[in-house]
Amino acid sequence: NKFMENFSEKIKEARKAKRLSRRELAEKSNVSEIAIYYIENGKTPSLRTLSRICEVLGFDITLTPKKQQ
Repeated sequence: NKFMENFSEKIKEARKAKRLSRRELAEKSNVSEIAIYYIENGKTPSLRTLSRICEVLGFDITLTPKKQQ
C-alpha cells in the first residue's frame, strides 16, 4: 500500500534526522524497538503508539511538523 510506504518512510527519515537509533526512539517513546522496526517496514501502528512516536519526533499525529512556540 503506497500510503503505508510513505508513512513508514516519513517515520524512518524523521528518526534519522533526529539522529536517533531505533532503540533510542523506542526508549523515548515507550514503544518496543521491534515495534519501531515493524512500523518503519510498513506495519500500521495503533494510534497510541503513533502518538508516542510522533511526540518524540516533533510531529503531530498527521506527520506534519509541529510549529515552534
